[in-house]
Amino acid sequence: MQPDFVNDIAPSFYPIGRNLRIPFKSVFIYGVGGQIYLPWFIFWKYNPLDDKQLSLFVTLAREILRQDPELEEAKFEILDFSAANSKACRQLRIIDTADIQTYSSKETAKMLSIFVEGFERAEAKLKEVDIPSKSKETEVIVDISQYTLWEK
Repeated sequence: MQPDFVNDIAPSFYPIGRNLRIPFKSVFIYGVGGQIYLPWFIFWKYNPLDDKQLSLFVTLAREILRQDPELEEAKFEILDFSAANSKACRQLRIIDTADIQTYSSKETAKMLSIFVEGFERAEAKLKEVDIPSKSKETEVIVDISQYTLWEK
């Protein structure tokens, strides 16, 4: 395939709760014969998105793409490099997101509210834990003779 163009794409964010947004940034977009393509790469080896996760991801991605007139008509493809199981080799699987069932806005809101609640609980729990600082104060030794390296 010889693309007509390849461009960087600005990141977008999907708001899911108070001060909580999901970042969305594809590596690039490209065009072939007037069609714009937006690839999404998945490099997890053993943990590909299952049906529900994939549907939720595609639902959110489509909503984000609808907000950008330049990307609204883009062909959104997922390039999955995962392995079928721990003994299998990685294989490229191209998923056309047009074939993926998406969720209604009500179902999406319910799933995201569960995620936000879990995230907020985890964040609150971490604030309760006293984690000692790993950085130790180190003494910096300065050798004045090294300054002559910068003189002309």
